[in-house]
Amino acid sequence: MTDAFACDDRVTARMTWEGTQSGALELPGSGELPATNRRMTMHGCQVYRMADGKIAESIHYFDMLGMLEQLGTIKAEELAHAGS
Repeated sequence: MTDAFACDDRVTARMTWEGTQSGALELPGSGELPATNRRMTMHGCQVYRMADGKIAESIHYFDMLGMLEQLGTIKAEELAHAGS
């Protein structure tokens, strides 16, 4: 966890994950990415809504494009030109 902030009934945590993609990775809407055995660092954020001292709701965001770039499956510059 990099940072954590709280305000009213919300808690936000900024996180960094590191690891090696050594197994298949299920991708939303496009099947599976076989193991690449590449190292990656992924940044993300979790937002919690608290009620009665417990987590009532959890939403998370993470840099999927950055992760896929590090795994060698996509290049950001290709996406920049995809609409032209």
